[in-house]
Amino acid sequence: MLYHQIGKELFREHIRFLKSNHKIISLDELYENIKANDVPAGTVVITFDDGYKSNHTEVLPVVKEFKIPVTIYLVTNVVGTTSEFWFSKLKNIRNKIKREKLSVDIPSREFFLKCSDTEKTDKINELAKKVNYKPAQREALSWGEINEMHDTGYIHFGAHTHTHPALTNIDDKQVKKELKLSKRILEKKLNNKVNHFSYPNGNYYEKHLKLIKKAGYLTATTTNAGVNTTKTNPYLLYRIGIGETNSIPVTAVKISGLWYKIRKLDFDWDNYGRKDNPVN
Repeated sequence: MLYHQIGKELFREHIRFLKSNHKIISLDELYENIKANDVPAGTVVITFDDGYKSNHTEVLPVVKEFKIPVTIYLVTNVVGTTSEFWFSKLKNIRNKIKREKLSVDIPSREFFLKCSDTEKTDKINELAKKVNYKPAQREALSWGEINEMHDTGYIHFGAHTHTHPALTNIDDKQVKKELKLSKRILEKKLNNKVNHFSYPNGNYYEKHLKLIKKAGYLTATTTNAGVNTTKTNPYLLYRIGIGETNSIPVTAVKISGLWYKIRKLDFDWDNYGRKDNPVN
């Protein structure tokens, strides 16, 4: 399962449902199960990408309440700082331009995905200065929060690169740097081995699997939907994306594997089952 952010009460509902109908295991357990050629049916792994500060305020209390294993993948050049994730900053700038009806041309997200880290940073900072944009508050986890979560023994951290580039848009030298630097920073800060990696934006080439393995990771998670079995490549683990407003019915259907078949129907499935949604 792949989350980014979710409110405490809804996450509690999700966990109650999961514990009643599935077995929640850690990413380490899934890896060992694949190696042992024995992945029990009905097991689920919970992961979060990026490292939003709401993972501390909203997710941590529920994790401690239910004593469940969770893996959070961190972008190491943002966590522990007051900076925003580049994609969040870009979205906020875009919203400000729209809200204030400013006459400013802004490139597409795809343009930024193809930029080098320096070009991307410079261009976004240029846009921020042009529209006088300043972040309202810290977006990512602090190192203090990360260590507090790590010390529970329930929350484990993986790498999500250093700057969150699309690996398919940078050369192998840069890929190696992103893989090694993020791993090194996390292991130093946590004083613990970091074995798991998540592809930013879900982008990868076949050649990246070898680079990830060589960097010392045991697994890598994608954004490809599916069910992991004994035949799944540990460096191409499937994940089901769970939205921050997904109700229990939607979450249940997603986990069942039926989601991507019925998704083609013209219906507001993402919001189905929400108490405030008139389509229920």
